[in-house]
Amino acid sequence: MTANIIELAKEMRATYERGREEGVGLFIGSFRFPLSGSEGASRYFAYMVMTRYPECRVRLVKGYDQLRLEQHFWVVVDDRVYDLASDRFDGMSAPVMGESDTPLSARFSERRFIDGDAIFENWHPGERFQKARVLRYINHRLAQPHLHLVKG
Repeated sequence: MTANIIELAKEMRATYERGREEGVGLFIGSFRFPLSGSEGASRYFAYMVMTRYPECRVRLVKGYDQLRLEQHFWVVVDDRVYDLASDRFDGMSAPVMGESDTPLSARFSERRFIDGDAIFENWHPGERFQKARVLRYINHRLAQPHLHLVKG
């Protein structure tokens, strides 16, 4: 199962990069992804995992760095970490996909775990970023032959 979810993570990352290149607004920060946009990227990825693999336990993690007054989001699926925007940070050369932990857990040590409908159904990204339209774009891209743009 982990291999399938890693493959989905790579496809989602490539889709976000493609959206950025095409100027398609997917979520707040998507025009600068992965430098920003970890919340939207993580929520859409979590939704896709929950939809495709309903037997998995999916949690969205909202981490805080009090020193830098910064927040960052990632996803945990069955105790494996998926951080599609982790490479924006110094010392991170690639996204975290299917690892047992993330090196960023020390930096973002204050965490809130979000489960169930609160991950996606109860999330309101704003009128500009309509979830149904973004999901159509993502599903369209995932259905096409793809080249992974992810390092590693």
